[in-house]
Amino acid sequence: MRIINILGVSSLYLPIIIKYRSKRSLLVFLNGILFHTNENNIYIRNYDIICNIIMCYYTYYNYNRAYSYILFSFYSFIINNILHTNNYISRDTSDVFHVLFVQGTLSVCLNKVKYLDYKNSLTMLR
Repeated sequence: MRIINILGVSSLYLPIIIKYRSKRSLLVFLNGILFHTNENNIYIRNYDIICNIIMCYYTYYNYNRAYSYILFSFYSFIINNILHTNNYISRDTSDVFHVLFVQGTLSVCLNKVKYLDYKNSLTMLR
């Protein structure tokens, strides 16, 4: 069980779920909890990665400005996996890196997207 990642996904995505009732944040949160409590299950890992790729594509398709966030988090994910797999960084360092540069970046992106959705919905009501 990876406590750092569980705390990260909880603290970063629960506020977005509560504030905007975001289904994407809920899916990221549930998948994150599921994977980070069953980290040795390759099927759950692949499911989590595929879901995140689909959600990133959906977000980019609807909000082109999300591209830089998504690209940064993608490269951070790849770099983190390479560094950890080759034992250049410890598991705890890898977890902190993952929370800050993958989960953190994507949560900021999703928060901005949901804020724009909210702002646009208010404009339409006028």
